[in-house]
Amino acid sequence: MRLASNIFKLKHHRPRMMFDTIFFLSGDSYPLTPHIEPALFNRLGSLASRLIGQGELLHLTQADSFNADIEHRLAMLDRVLPAGEGARRTILIGRSSGARVATLFAARREVAAVICLGYPFREPNRQLDTGRFVHLAQTRTPTLILQGVEDAYGGIDLTENYPLSPSVRVRFLNGQHELHLSPKDWDAAAERIGAFCRSVAEGQPADQDPFDEGFYLRRHQDVADAVAKGDFISGEDHFLKHGSRERRIFRLTPGINP
Repeated sequence: MRLASNIFKLKHHRPRMMFDTIFFLSGDSYPLTPHIEPALFNRLGSLASRLIGQGELLHLTQADSFNADIEHRLAMLDRVLPAGEGARRTILIGRSSGARVATLFAARREVAAVICLGYPFREPNRQLDTGRFVHLAQTRTPTLILQGVEDAYGGIDLTENYPLSPSVRVRFLNGQHELHLSPKDWDAAAERIGAFCRSVAEGQPADQDPFDEGFYLRRHQDVADAVAKGDFISGEDHFLKHGSRERRIFRLTPGINP
């Protein structure tokens, strides 16, 4: 009887997962990039009770096939995503155009956080479309962008060219848009995602790649003068206190390894 009682206590006192559900939203190339979803899900199982990939999402919405249209995908996600407390315990992970869907959805409905893999800020060799990224300057949803340093859709220079909300964190990966990463690099990406999710669960700001102090001071002479006078400890100090809110252009120095 005592043993049964102890088993009952163990069953009902298991630690709760940080989040209920993680949705993975593929890019336009689905299903031709099958390596990304399992690479993540094999490493993120401890973060949420349920992991729902693109195929299962299509099944849940009774879709006959994958439709890349952004508005169609937003409506599909709206049908299956929980509301209230359930939404506050849901993470959206988007790959390429799936990242656009995730961030646009978070601008319309509450979710715990968004994680972007290879965000498509621009289409190579095409006219810039601000509709791809303008909402990222206003989002209040904790957002992590994992971007390849050589991504043709927005690489190492992305913070210089695209305004980002203070709620957005950027970390660079050693790769391109297709994310053909080694197992070691996938481990590093998963570790960064895990650290970000823990910061969201704890209500703490997440870290990002190192701040490029020299670039910021060269770009903003008034800040350099203020630092020289002792008004700020550093350019990064100014950026954290004022520059982010003022939408000052900055640059990150990639820390490829976690």
